[in-house]
Amino acid sequence: MMKKNILLALVLLMMSKAYSQIVYAPITPNVDINLSPTGGSAANLFPIDFNNDGVVDFNFRWDVFSPGVYFMHITSGNAGAYNSQNQAIGTGSNNSFGVPYAMPLNANTNISSSSTGWITEQRGPLIGDGQSANFLGLGDRYIGVRFRISGQYHYGWVLVSFITNKLIIKSYAYQSSPDMAILAGDTGGSLGVGDYNLGESIKLYPNPTSDYI
Repeated sequence: MMKKNILLALVLLMMSKAYSQIVYAPITPNVDINLSPTGGSAANLFPIDFNNDGVVDFNFRWDVFSPGVYFMHITSGNAGAYNSQNQAIGTGSNNSFGVPYAMPLNANTNISSSSTGWITEQRGPLIGDGQSANFLGLGDRYIGVRFRISGQYHYGWVLVSFITNKLIIKSYAYQSSPDMAILAGDTGGSLGVGDYNLGESIKLYPNPTSDYI
């Protein structure tokens, strides 16, 4: 009986994990977005449709006006299809043109309704520009995002690396359950070893027992 009850506890734990379903999309090979070092603009460079409903949730654009004067954006949909409900977590600061910067998040940063700094910007929050390096040279960092499905927010992340004249997009994921938090870098999947370590969280009583817990 004790073994059956422990098995039941494990099943309930796995059911709770299944309810919180993360949809993960690795990008293999990674997508490189190369900025022109001399000048020009390019939009709609890598559309992200988190839930595959045929609607682009986020995209990327760059503008280079002269050497060293560049702007790397993440946009809320395709260029020309701005969606104010698709938002990224920002740093709280803007460049001299009033465009806010997206926050470079470390792995395991909580992304949820309690996150501060949610921004929406028709020109697209900046990953970096000639005024602030922001993501530039930091290695792998996450962009925390949220968007609506059937009127409810879903939270997600996009993993990028920004080096000189190049943005590398590596993967993305979102929480398919509405209004549920996601950790930056969390890919979901099966229970890990740590999820089975119940000794600290479950106490057996009476101990020993023969029939029930």
